[in-house]
Amino acid sequence: MEQGVYDLLDTVASKCRSMTTPEKIELGRRIRKLPETALDHMVEDDTTLWRLYYYVETALKAK
Repeated sequence: MEQGVYDLLDTVASKCRSMTTPEKIELGRRIRKLPETALDHMVEDDTTLWRLYYYVETALKAK
C-alpha cells in the first residue's frame, strides 16, 4: 500500500502548478516540524537529497 501512496503522490505532483514563494516558505516551516522518521520517508533518493543539500549550502553562503 505504501508504494501505491508514493506512486499517487508522484502522479499528482507531476501535474501541479509551480509553487509560489509564500507556499515554499510555508513548506519549509512544515518540513522543520516533521519528526525524524517522517523526514526519512520524505525524500529517499540520495541524488535529490545531495542536490538539495548543496543548493542550500550555496544559497546560505551567498547571503
